[in-house]
Amino acid sequence: TTIRDFVAERKPSRRPRKKLSHCLAMRGRCSIFRVECAAYATGVTMGADLTSLFDSNPSDTVAAPQFAMWAQADANSAPLQRLQIIKGWIDASGETYEEVIDVACAGGVAVDPATNRCPDNGALVDLGDCSISANTGDAQLRTVWTDPNFKTSQRAFYYTRALENPTCRWSTWDAIRAGTALRSDLAATLQERAWSSPINYVPQGFHLTRQ
Repeated sequence: TTIRDFVAERKPSRRPRKKLSHCLAMRGRCSIFRVECAAYATGVTMGADLTSLFDSNPSDTVAAPQFAMWAQADANSAPLQRLQIIKGWIDASGETYEEVIDVACAGGVAVDPATNRCPDNGALVDLGDCSISANTGDAQLRTVWTDPNFKTSQRAFYYTRALENPTCRWSTWDAIRAGTALRSDLAATLQERAWSSPINYVPQGFHLTRQ
């Protein structure tokens, strides 16, 4: 699985049209590239810092940034099951928190707003030969997500993660090839995954020190 893009867009309503038009001219005008180009024109890519959303006027009303993400399944592995955002933040007292949020589900199924989780997509693994439900899941997942709990004064990080449908763990493959029973102390299946580098949100006046 490959994370193709993870970009945070700071001001979606104030896009530099010249830069956006140039990107679209290079990549084509389909809707996928329009979202991607708009994000690159006004935002930052994975591994970068998203600084304060204020311009010179700190009294400006600012919307939360939008995060555009896009993952593709490995042709030699299982289809994708879900796309997630992992958010970590520090509150005013210095306590750290982390949250895992499903943001896109295979088959276009909606995320449960009460749990922030995708429903089970019914992907199965045959433990007799490790065959999988190849017709369940998606070849790619992409979405744009806005943090509903974003605070301009709160330092935070975000990264995206893509999970494949379950497949056999290496120990299960070994047992099948050797003709032995599965180990009871190990899970028979796992979910391969890929993740991006984080995007760090740095509030105004906060000095980020890197080691």
